[in-house]
Amino acid sequence: MAPVDAYPSGITSTPHGDLILDPQLRGQLYHNGITLTNSTVGTFLFAYNFAYSTTCRDRCRLASWRDATRQVHQIWEEALRKQKDTILPLLVHSLRKNARAADVEMIGPLREPPAALRIWQYFAARVSR
Repeated sequence: MAPVDAYPSGITSTPHGDLILDPQLRGQLYHNGITLTNSTVGTFLFAYNFAYSTTCRDRCRLASWRDATRQVHQIWEEALRKQKDTILPLLVHSLRKNARAADVEMIGPLREPPAALRIWQYFAARVSR
């Protein structure tokens, strides 16, 4: 994995939750600000504050990783729309260098065609230089 401090710090808020780039919080999961136990196989490269996740009865774990995957997709797609210049290089670097991180595996095939198009345009711009 790339050094954690190679990524910009900050929070990108979306209606689906927050993408937290702070290296000190790497791998942390939250639901509306409440810390969740990360019981997934693998580690998260970034931190997330999910807005709509369903938690287990103890409110310490996510009830559904399918739901978490959907929200990670939505957070990244919205973050890409809002802050393309910051998020796109970060996304491409993560996909290339940290493909085994749990969240990077979740965002691998972004659902929206505009997101995939932005990634291809990013690569095309780098190749043409």
